[in-house]
Amino acid sequence: MCVILLLLILFICTSCNESCVNRLEYISHTLELDSISVHPISHKHWRKIELRDICHNSIDSIRPKTAVLISSDYELDSLVFPPDVELCFCGGSLKGDITFNGTLLSGKVRLHGSTIHGTIENDVFEAGWLCVGNGIQDDANNINQILRVANTIHFNKGTYLLASNHSPQTTLAEKYHKAVDSHIGIYRDGISLLGEDGASFMIKDSTVAISIYSKPNDIKNSVKNVRIDGLTFRVENNGRNFFEYIHTIKLLGVNKCVISNCKFFDFWGDAISLSHYGDIPETGERTRNSHIRISNNYIDGGNHNNRNGISIINGYDVTIENNMLIETSKHNMPGSIDVEANNTAYTIDRILIKNNIISGCDGGLGSIGIVSNKNEAPANNIIIQGNLILHSSKGICLLIDSQNASGNIKIIDNQFVDCTNPLIIRGNGKCRNVVIKQADYESINIKGSVDVNSLN
Repeated sequence: MCVILLLLILFICTSCNESCVNRLEYISHTLELDSISVHPISHKHWRKIELRDICHNSIDSIRPKTAVLISSDYELDSLVFPPDVELCFCGGSLKGDITFNGTLLSGKVRLHGSTIHGTIENDVFEAGWLCVGNGIQDDANNINQILRVANTIHFNKGTYLLASNHSPQTTLAEKYHKAVDSHIGIYRDGISLLGEDGASFMIKDSTVAISIYSKPNDIKNSVKNVRIDGLTFRVENNGRNFFEYIHTIKLLGVNKCVISNCKFFDFWGDAISLSHYGDIPETGERTRNSHIRISNNYIDGGNHNNRNGISIINGYDVTIENNMLIETSKHNMPGSIDVEANNTAYTIDRILIKNNIISGCDGGLGSIGIVSNKNEAPANNIIIQGNLILHSSKGICLLIDSQNASGNIKIIDNQFVDCTNPLIIRGNGKCRNVVIKQADYESINIKGSVDVNSLN
């Protein structure tokens, strides 16, 4: 079987109106191919090569700087694109096994039905090149394929159905696979998922949409520099069975991650969860979520058939700012924003919750809940400032049940509208250096024998 070494891309025909070839330096290095033969060409730097001839020539003998594939359909056993070649497609489609090697890709590309390998560097991969985006056909496998070859995906307007699951990275021990079960898996540095207006994911089953995860027991080498921006996530929950641990976006050991300008609807568990591998004090902390920013998102629980809007179970230097969270949380779940470590193996430190709007929270703890009690796990250096909480029975709750004293918690200038219990401090533990400055209510509801040593 002949291994086809092909350098391709861009449409040079009357439909392009010379816009594709208006630079002399580009024209002089362009090879134009179609599936049968080259179009008539006269430029001295162009070579007439038919596709079938590529099988019989070395790559060096036919290799141009830029290869152009004009509108045609290919269905071949394999295509290998060498490095340092710009591939410019205009229309047409490719089917088969395609290997990229540090190649630039551009144009109106269709790779539908292809299996892609290799890497694509210094470019943004348009999801529409490989994905269908019609809300009917599964695109999860296509997206995971792209993530193996490119760092940035731009999601064009459309509905991307997520049905199949990703395969966990080979270096992840099988005992951890369940923790990262999801439709889309991110486990490399520098990944960005960017959506244009009208780009949305549809999740119909009880599976995590996106898991971002590192290899356990290697906190220093956590996956880093991940960005998710401008995407809409729609879960077909609609009051069906409750799944507490099925989140839309789940982080397990991520360093420097931004989730911004996204919309979340009818999620199962949490819209966003800063999670873990099931750490216990005996094994210590396996991963840590650090330097996380969650901003300008719209989170709508819809029917309150979910856990929390945003959960921080393991987090260091986390900012939750300028988000809107509405109609979240079952009455026996914590609330819209929940900060709590399960035990001393986790880190809760340097948390800023600022300028968020929370409305219609039905959670049993509070619209914003800080828990420092589970198995002696402390929560330190937390600021809750400038948030607006409306139409919720409980506003901000500080739960201190542990003698392992927490400290440096500031609750400043939050506003409450139609809240029966704006601020609750309860428990039987200790908390040092608590600063509370509120101007719009007279008393704080303190329950239990909690010891707050500097309530201002």
